[in-house]
Amino acid sequence: MKEEIDQEHIGNTIDTEERRYLVGREKEVAFLRECLTSSLRDGSIIHLYGMEYWLREEFLPQLSKNTLIVISGRYPLQGGWSFSPAWRELIWRLPIDDLDFSSVKAYLARAGIAHEETVRHIWNQTKGHPLTLSLLVSTTLAQHFRQVVASEARDVFSQVVGAWLREVPDAHLRELVETAAVLRHFNEELLAYVMDKPVATEQFLKLVSLSFIRRVDRGWLLHDLMRDAICFELRRRRPDHYESLRKRCIMHYYYRIKASARSKTTAWESEEWIYYVGDQWIRGFFYQQAASCSWEPLHAGNWTEAEAYVERRRRNAKDTRFSYRNPETREVYEYFISAEESLYTLKHIRLHELYELDSGIVKLIRDTRGAVCGLSAIVPINVDTVDYLCIHPLSSSYFSKLTEAQLKEYKLSPNTKAGYFVMTIDVGDFSDLVMREATGITFINHMLSPGICIAAPPAHPMFEDIHLRLGCEKLAGSEHCAYDGITPTPLYAIDTRGNKLQQFLNKMIALAGLPHMQDPEDEGLASLSEREKDVVELLVKGYTNLEIAGSLYLSEITVKKHLGNIFRKLDVKNRAQLVNRYMRSSK
Repeated sequence: MKEEIDQEHIGNTIDTEERRYLVGREKEVAFLRECLTSSLRDGSIIHLYGMEYWLREEFLPQLSKNTLIVISGRYPLQGGWSFSPAWRELIWRLPIDDLDFSSVKAYLARAGIAHEETVRHIWNQTKGHPLTLSLLVSTTLAQHFRQVVASEARDVFSQVVGAWLREVPDAHLRELVETAAVLRHFNEELLAYVMDKPVATEQFLKLVSLSFIRRVDRGWLLHDLMRDAICFELRRRRPDHYESLRKRCIMHYYYRIKASARSKTTAWESEEWIYYVGDQWIRGFFYQQAASCSWEPLHAGNWTEAEAYVERRRRNAKDTRFSYRNPETREVYEYFISAEESLYTLKHIRLHELYELDSGIVKLIRDTRGAVCGLSAIVPINVDTVDYLCIHPLSSSYFSKLTEAQLKEYKLSPNTKAGYFVMTIDVGDFSDLVMREATGITFINHMLSPGICIAAPPAHPMFEDIHLRLGCEKLAGSEHCAYDGITPTPLYAIDTRGNKLQQFLNKMIALAGLPHMQDPEDEGLASLSEREKDVVELLVKGYTNLEIAGSLYLSEITVKKHLGNIFRKLDVKNRAQLVNRYMRSSK
C-alpha cells in the first residue's frame, strides 16, 4: 500500500508541475483543438511542447477508440503515463534504432541531398543516428555542405554530445561514463576490474539508465558517436589515464582468451580482445558500427536466396571508391576496388561442391532487416577436407606441398579440426560500415580458434592491410595466381597450435605499444592492487588467512575477498597455483 501511495504522490507532483506550465496558455490549447479538428483525417503532424498533462488527462480520453496516437521523444513516457494501469496497457514502445544506409539515403533525398559522395560522407559521420543525422542535415542546408565537410561537422556532433552529457552532472557517474566509453561492451564486474575499485550497484543502475546507453546480448554499450567523442576527449585531456584503462582491458581479455583456449571456445573473447589490442586502424575499420548482422548456415530452405545473392553480385558489380577516416588519428585512407576485383571473392566458390564437402562451410550473412548481404565459405581442416584443399585453386599452393607427415597433422577426425581455411568472406559493398564490420568480425571470430587459420584474400592493398594489422603472417612459398592468372597472391596465416597461441598474444601486445606486458607472469602480478600484493607476499610465506588478517589489520572475510580477486586476476584456482605463479615470476 505504501508503494502505491508513494507512486501516487510522485505522479501528482509531476502533474502539478505540468499544470503550472499550462497557466496562461489558453490560446495554445484552443489552437491545438482547431488544428486537430481540421487535420486528423489528412495525417498532419502536430508538435506539442509542455502540454503533456492536458494531452493525457483531457484531450486523449475524448478521442474515439480506433484512433492511433504517435508520441515521439528521446525518453519513454513516464510520470502519469507509467503510474496508470490503464495507460500502461495501451502504450506500445517503439524504440527508433540507428538507420541503415538505404534509409539514410532516402531521408537525405527528401531533404534535397542526392550526391553520392555527399550521402556517403554524411552516412559515415552520423552512422545513421537519427538525432545526429537531422542536426547535420539542418546544418548542411543552412551552411552548405562543403563548410560542414571542412569542419568535419564537429559543431553538430558537439551539440549532440553536449546534450547527452547534461544527463551526467554527478562526478562519480561521469567517471563511470568515461570508463564505459573505453570499453566496447561492459557490465558491472568489468567496470570494477578496469577501474580497479568496486562499483556501487546504485551507480551502475544510474549509468545504464542513461539515454545514450543500451542493453545488448553481452552487457551494455555506449552509442558509437558518444564513445568516439568521449574517448577522443579523454585521450587529449588525460592520455595516461586512457592508456591505463585500455591496458587493463587488454589484460582482462588476455586472460579470458587463455582460459577459453582450454575449452576451445575463444570467438567472443577474440572479438573483444582485438578491439583493445588491435591498432587504431583496425578499431576504426571494423568496430565503428554497433548494428549487428546474423549468420545462417546454407540449407535447402535458403538455397534460392544464396544463388540469388551470387547472381545479384555478379550482375551489379561496379567500381567502388571509398575513403575511411580513422576516428582517433583523423588520418584518411583511400581505397579503390574495380568491378572485376570486387568479384574475385566469389570466383572460386561453388555452393554445391562446398555443401557436399561439409554442410556447415557456407554461411549467409543477413542484415538487421533479414536480407542477405553477404556469404562466407570457411572450411574446417580435418581428414574429410584435406584432400579437397590439396587440389582447390586457392589452397593447393600450400597444402599440395606438404609432406605426408605434415598432412597427417591436419587429418584429424571429422568431429574435430586442425584449424580453418578461409576461402572467402564476401559482402556486396565494402564501403558500407555494417557490411565491412560483418567481414572483419567473421574473420576475427575464427582466427584465434585452436589450431591454424589460413586465409586466401585477393591481392589488394585493403586486404593486405587488414590481415597484416590483425597479426597474420604471409605463408612462405604459398603464392598463387588463381584470381587473375597473373598477380602472385600470398596466403595469410595465424598459427596458435601448442605454445604458439602464447607467442601470438605476446606479439600483439608488443605491437600495441605495451612492451612491458610481454611477460604475462609479471603483468598478471602488476595488475594487483597494493593491498592484494601484500596478501600475496604473506601467503607465499605460509601465513594462514587468519594470520594475514592479523598482520594487515583486516577481517578474515576481507582477506578471503582479496584472495578471490587475486585468483580471478591471475587465473589460478588455489593457493598452490598462486605460489607457483609467484615463484616463476620472481626468478
